[in-house]
Amino acid sequence: MSALTRYAVVFSYPNRIGTVSGVLVAALSVLTLPLVLIMSIGIVFVGYVWPAAISSAIGCVACALYVVYLKREQPFPKRPTLLAKDELDIAKNFAVATIEDAAYVADMTKDELLALSASTKVESMRRLSNASMSDEAGMRMLKVARRSSLCSVESTFSQLDYPIPQFAEDKVVKGTMDTSAECIYQAFNGHGNYPGGKSEPTIAWMMNCIGSPDHPSRIDAVTSVFKPMLAASENFGIILEVKDQDPLTGELVTAASCACYPPGELEDSGGPMKVGSKRYYWAYSRANVSLSFGDKPQEFIQKMAAFKQDSQWDEKRKDYGIDKMWYVAVLGTHAAYQKRGYGRLLLSIVSSFANETQHDCYLECSEGNVPFYQSNGYEVQWNQTISVEGSSTSIYGMAKKYQR
Repeated sequence: MSALTRYAVVFSYPNRIGTVSGVLVAALSVLTLPLVLIMSIGIVFVGYVWPAAISSAIGCVACALYVVYLKREQPFPKRPTLLAKDELDIAKNFAVATIEDAAYVADMTKDELLALSASTKVESMRRLSNASMSDEAGMRMLKVARRSSLCSVESTFSQLDYPIPQFAEDKVVKGTMDTSAECIYQAFNGHGNYPGGKSEPTIAWMMNCIGSPDHPSRIDAVTSVFKPMLAASENFGIILEVKDQDPLTGELVTAASCACYPPGELEDSGGPMKVGSKRYYWAYSRANVSLSFGDKPQEFIQKMAAFKQDSQWDEKRKDYGIDKMWYVAVLGTHAAYQKRGYGRLLLSIVSSFANETQHDCYLECSEGNVPFYQSNGYEVQWNQTISVEGSSTSIYGMAKKYQR
């Protein structure tokens, strides 16, 4: 069994050790079945001594031959042979599509990257995490995005297909990444010391270790997370904005914003941006931000890594059916304009689109926001808890069914 475990650890990628061990144990059981039957027959006729002696001798000879084989052939590789899917999973941790680009982002050779990725040692995992989150890695990832986004990427639907409903024409307009950015940043991060303003629960869980919402490094992190999402939504989805007057300047500003995607407009991965796709690279290049977190505390890096690895949002959307839903990717109201019904107004517009096309609405939110969406007709479909060293956050998938 120890030899089998050794083979499983050496020849299988970490997330398949259990499977490989099970296959090896099953194979060993089948191969040794004839010997077990012969021993059983021998015990019946001549007692235990001779069968036990013979099996022990066979075992000793087999072990000796195995040792000679190890000395002569040295069959154990430096790292497991990885499947294409394994290499893709590794590349995703570096926000790129290929193992070659991942090695470039991590600033190490491909063999070194694969050896670390196949290791189950804590030091190796920490080194990979730090390599993927460093400022230098972020800048190299942005270079990959720019290099890979030279070809044009077009939306497959027309914004004209979904005009603003008449009931909201006086308040709501189609928006852009630039006009929605500050509203979304403030709504999720809570900076600015506005009365009643607060961070979105999952953002707070990840970023409180950086500092207060007004800490420049925290605002940079929020920007890195949301700006590419808004870039993708502007070109491949719909951004809706509620306009209101700034009390100081009297100018119209974005008071609330919602980014949504029509049915079938998510990528085949189930998400707005599939890591490594043309759309993904285009969005990062358009946003001109990098996932640079090298100056952030280790706790933040651990939580960000856990969130990326453990969250199964894309798979959940695929299971639900990306052709069945209007997907609400992000919804936020600036703290200065809360309690005015703007969030409900934007959700009602998405619902009107969904009713017109006869589809469901779907979104994800933190636990603290579940009651708000329930009051707007959404029902919980699933929930997931992500934990890091004793602290956790819960994510809920919710849907509003089309009433046929």
